[in-house]
Amino acid sequence: MRKTFLVLFGTTLALASCGSSTKTVTLNYSNAGTTLSIVVSGDSNAIDGFKQGAAQSLASASSGNSAEVDGDQHTGNQVCQTDVTNSGVTLHVVVYSNSSAITSDVCSTLASAAAQATP
Repeated sequence: MRKTFLVLFGTTLALASCGSSTKTVTLNYSNAGTTLSIVVSGDSNAIDGFKQGAAQSLASASSGNSAEVDGDQHTGNQVCQTDVTNSGVTLHVVVYSNSSAITSDVCSTLASAAAQATP
């Protein structure tokens, strides 16, 4: 379940396009007491495109609660951070969680999914 959400999310990262100012958005997901927050920062047009795709990724999550909020509104401790690039667009991603089961592999999964996706 978590891996499916992350692959969908990584693909969403690849759908963003270029713009001019910087924006930040947070995706919060919780299930059975575990929280996962993914904070994404980048070009405003890229974030707007990302938010459209994120809504689809969140809708695909089969269980738990999810929400997209503007700004950095994360929950939990920092797990990892990475820059995700596809088709010349780079977004900075920071992952937070309250669970030790969420490891830094999350950032590798996100970067890989975004790099392999077709924008």
